[in-house]
Amino acid sequence: MSKNFQDLKSESSSKLTAHLLAANFSLAFRIFRTFFTISALPLGKLEQPSLSLLLHRRGFDDAVLVRFGSIACSKLRQTLSEAMTWLIVITVWLTVLTGTGDSQQPRAIVAQDGSGDCTTITAAIFAFPNHSVEPYYIKVKNGTYHEYVQIEKWKTNIVLIGEGTENTVITGNKSFGGDGIRTLYTATVSVKGQGFTAQDITFTNEAGPWKYQAAALVAEAEYISFYRCRFEGYQDTLYTRFGKQFYRDCQVLGTIDFICGDATAVFQNSIIEVRAPILGQFNTITAQKREEEGEATGIVLQNCTIKATPELEKMGKIVTTYLGRPWGNYSRTVVMQSDIELLINPNGWIEFTNETLIRPYYMEYMNRGEGANTIYTCMSKNLFVFGVCI
Repeated sequence: MSKNFQDLKSESSSKLTAHLLAANFSLAFRIFRTFFTISALPLGKLEQPSLSLLLHRRGFDDAVLVRFGSIACSKLRQTLSEAMTWLIVITVWLTVLTGTGDSQQPRAIVAQDGSGDCTTITAAIFAFPNHSVEPYYIKVKNGTYHEYVQIEKWKTNIVLIGEGTENTVITGNKSFGGDGIRTLYTATVSVKGQGFTAQDITFTNEAGPWKYQAAALVAEAEYISFYRCRFEGYQDTLYTRFGKQFYRDCQVLGTIDFICGDATAVFQNSIIEVRAPILGQFNTITAQKREEEGEATGIVLQNCTIKATPELEKMGKIVTTYLGRPWGNYSRTVVMQSDIELLINPNGWIEFTNETLIRPYYMEYMNRGEGANTIYTCMSKNLFVFGVCI
């Protein structure tokens, strides 16, 4: 990197940009090469009776244990230890990036009252030079922006900086149920440009639960990051379609599969808030879509808070909530070191109806709270779930 440590230390939180994060994504995503390599190796027996006992306590029979393969507990401990080390590195690095200092001057200001350079976000992005190798800062002032924002592939290293999730809102209402279009095309904001970063902005889709799939954001690019952002919708709120993606101190709200896709996506220190669905529906937080065994993709929720909205809390046990379901043959999801405050169905995870999947894999590790108890979990033979509740 061209910047030394002292230069980085002096940069403010408004300079948490893809330009800086991209140089260190190799550290952030070491976690995927650790967690997601534990996935049904050649058939065999478990070498440590303690792990076998743990899985039996979760309700697995011997056939399901064999599906896990011949992985020693010592190897598992080594893998978890390595993952923890890299998560600490990520946290320290972000602390450096978000230190105090002068704010970066924006190249363009968006203001609905005409006091800036543009009145719409789309106009500011259109004026932005193509294929930029440096971050291009766009300040988005207070307001609710009713527009569909497209960040195309040639619009690289854009940084959108709002004035807080309560103040800067980008909203739309396209949906599968209302417009008859695929989820991919319902997005209020679509990001295809590498190196995109957003900070202090709310992305929302107001279609509502009756319109089914309706994305607030579709993210399909490499090295993109979101800091202190809010994603609000119901079904398929945040479609992490592909690419390496990092979400820090964010908030995601939804009902069904509301964090979905086949990206390499890490959510850290974020709030995952489950809303009330249509009567008769159940909630599923994640739906990861890994289709190839050799892919290094998956969803990780680390040090997050998973909770219910007040509306869902009032419904009590009428609504069942699961941590997720596999959208792909090799779906991978990890929930770790998180507070699970709402009551999760004892199964933890659920399959798609009438879907025969090859080898989806889920891990719950060192979680806390009412929904973190893994002892009584009993899963279908088509899913492998490993859980540690400490």
